[in-house]
Amino acid sequence: MLILKNINRRRNAFTMVEMMAAVTISIILILLMYGIFDKVQTVFVVGQNRARAMEEARAAMDMLKRDFESIDGAEPLEIKLRGRARMPVGEVLNPFFVQTSFTSEDDGYRLVEYMYGGRNTYEMAGLPTDSPVGAIWLWRSPVVVSKSQLSEKKAIHRSQIQDFDRANMGGGYPENLVAYGKMIDGVIHFGVRKVAPAVEGARETHLEIEIAVLDQKLMKEVEYGLGQALEGETDSFKYQRRMELILENLDRVYFFRQLVRLN
Repeated sequence: MLILKNINRRRNAFTMVEMMAAVTISIILILLMYGIFDKVQTVFVVGQNRARAMEEARAAMDMLKRDFESIDGAEPLEIKLRGRARMPVGEVLNPFFVQTSFTSEDDGYRLVEYMYGGRNTYEMAGLPTDSPVGAIWLWRSPVVVSKSQLSEKKAIHRSQIQDFDRANMGGGYPENLVAYGKMIDGVIHFGVRKVAPAVEGARETHLEIEIAVLDQKLMKEVEYGLGQALEGETDSFKYQRRMELILENLDRVYFFRQLVRLN
C-alpha cells in the first residue's frame, strides 16, 4: 500500500523538462508584456510632451497676438535682429531671432518688449553660441493714463537692467530676473515682420508672428544628450550637430504662425 502511494506521488510531480518549459514560456510572456507596456508608455510620454509643448506655444502666441493687436498706431514699432549671425542649415529650417518693442493702448498705455535670449538669461551675452535653443523673454510696464508717463517707466526699466548687470558682473544669474520674465522655453525660432501692403505706397496693416518650439524631451536630447559626443568640439560644430538632430526630429518641433492686424 505504501509503495503504491509513493508511485502515485512520483507520477503527480513535474519533471525537470516540464519545469524548464514552463519557465521558458513564462519568460517569453513576460518579455511580450513588457514590450507592449514599453510601447504604450512611449506613446503616452510622446503624446504628453506634444500636448504640453503645443499648449505652452498656443498660450504664448495668444499673448503675443493680444499685445500686438493693442499697438498704439501713433507710436513706432521697433523690430530688430537679435544675436550673432548663424550658420546656414538648409532650406528646411532657417531660424532667426528678433527683439521688438512698442507702446500698447488698452485701457491706458504701457510699454511692451519681447526678445529672444538664452534659456537662463535675457542678456545678449547669454545668447547660446553652441545651441539654437533659447527662450522668449517679456517685459511690460505698468499701465499709465498718459503717454507722458511712459518715459518715466522706460527710465526705470533701463535702470533696473543696469542695476541687474552691475550686480552680476562676476557671472551667474538669479532665478528671478529683475527686468524680464521668461515667457516660453525651448524656442528655436522667433520672428516678427511687417507684411507688405497689397497697394503700393500704403501703410503696413498686418504683422506676421512666428515661433517654433521643441517638445521637452527633444530639448533635453539636444541640450544634454549630445554632451559627451560634442566634448572638446568648437561652438560652431556643436551648433551644427544640434541643428542636425532637430532636423532629424521635425515631427517633435511645433511651428506657429499668426497674422495680426495693426490698429
